[in-house]
Amino acid sequence: MTSLTFYGGVNEIGGNTILLRGEKTSILLDFGMSFSQVGKYYEEFLKPRTNNFLGDCLCMGLLPRIDGLYRDDLVEVEGVSSIIPPGCSATDYWVCDVQSYKDCKECGEKTIDAVVITHAHLDHSQYITLVDKEIPIYSSAVTKELLCCMEEIGTGDLNSEFTNMKRVLSSETGSRGFFPGTSKLKKDNPTERKWKPFSGNEELKIGEFTIKTYPVDHSVPGSTAYLIEDKNGKKIVYTGDFRFHGIQGELTSKFEEEIKNEAPDILITEGTRIDEEIKDDEEKVFQDTLNRVKSTTGLVMVDFAWKDITRYLTMKKVAEASKKTLVISSKLAYVIHKLKKFANLNIKSVEKEDNVKVFFRRKYGMLYSESDYVNTKYDLGYSTKWDRNDRSTISEVHFKNGVRAYQIREKPSQYMLQLAFYDLSELIDLKPPPGSVYIKATSEPFDEEMKFDEKRLCNWFERFGLNAPECKPIYINASGHAYGPEIKDFISRVQPGIIIPIHTKNPEEFEKSFANVVVPEKGVPIDINTL
Repeated sequence: MTSLTFYGGVNEIGGNTILLRGEKTSILLDFGMSFSQVGKYYEEFLKPRTNNFLGDCLCMGLLPRIDGLYRDDLVEVEGVSSIIPPGCSATDYWVCDVQSYKDCKECGEKTIDAVVITHAHLDHSQYITLVDKEIPIYSSAVTKELLCCMEEIGTGDLNSEFTNMKRVLSSETGSRGFFPGTSKLKKDNPTERKWKPFSGNEELKIGEFTIKTYPVDHSVPGSTAYLIEDKNGKKIVYTGDFRFHGIQGELTSKFEEEIKNEAPDILITEGTRIDEEIKDDEEKVFQDTLNRVKSTTGLVMVDFAWKDITRYLTMKKVAEASKKTLVISSKLAYVIHKLKKFANLNIKSVEKEDNVKVFFRRKYGMLYSESDYVNTKYDLGYSTKWDRNDRSTISEVHFKNGVRAYQIREKPSQYMLQLAFYDLSELIDLKPPPGSVYIKATSEPFDEEMKFDEKRLCNWFERFGLNAPECKPIYINASGHAYGPEIKDFISRVQPGIIIPIHTKNPEEFEKSFANVVVPEKGVPIDINTL
């Protein structure tokens, strides 16, 4: 039999984790973090313990208890059994009552054979860092490259180990330590994961399943939908996140046309905006932003996600039309540098653009000295792996060509600056003049934490006179998700046998329009042959 078990994305937005089991093959479709579930227990200064991350998250119900999936070094650190006191069990140390991939493999028990990722948003991909490195991970080449960027410019901890894994080992404190010979943990050298990137439309064979890949449009490049066929000919479509209104909306339309002809038995579809009636439009984002920019006499600041290439291209177009220089974050510049090799994204390096520069922020010692950027190498240039003996490994392109706050302060009306919420301290150096505006080209707050952030944002606006006289955020955005009528029309045209809505808080909206809806229960297997 073939079954589907939904461990995340059920009656919530994000956290997608779907286990597809056949007779001999098991595949995980996405392995994302549920921000809403994590937010029940944790916040910025209360987090799962670093060296017991897997155990903490399993205990709190934030990760599925799936045997044959997780890294053995996170289930039980190699060598730690020798130091456990008498009468104390390994679970007292690690609280991991799951079997690792390695243990299941050695015992001849079932393991997860592959993880298939739709896109690089963390609510679909975060927990692949916990997956055993022997399990192959399938995604588009763009998605892999984006996750690689996140690893290279990330914090270097467990949650950044997307493409390389640093094994946790037990070790002894050296003779120069306070307690020589006592036990401690250390990280091994990185080892590469078994990524299987694909491009465009391909056909994959994973055990008894055949999988066709379809590029779709979303607010992050490289997004992919899948058509999965089991050995009995049952066809399952998994959309991931998608939209029709982005600058690559034709990808989603082409995906729809092709799967219509496949007559899928099951459609697993996102429904983030199933209850919304207003259509978004990236062209409207351009026009509304341009109108606002043209009427602004001071500095224009815009907040948008550093992985959103669509929004970057829109803002670049606004800057061109208003004869301004778009100044972007070093994170976005790094992503552009890594993704420019993908011709279909239609981007080129910042250095080849006439009206795009990188914002060179003051960091660490606040001296604009090269030494201030040793811990955030991407702020200095495009290399993150430096060799002390080879100066050519060090990129200083942003140090040489970047725009500093005092330069923007001299001629603020000439610039359009990407400035995120967590970069608001830069306002102290920028000293924006009267008439300056701050545009939020992101979604409006939809939970209490985001509403609290907005209140704090307004305090900054009042302090620096932004968006006067109201000093309130100006929202100009187009969502990364299709809206209600689009989703319903998409389903009506595809005509699947069964509809399974996920990534939505409103599955009942599907039931109002369609009779063949199955709302999954978290952790309860669905035998697809009984549907």
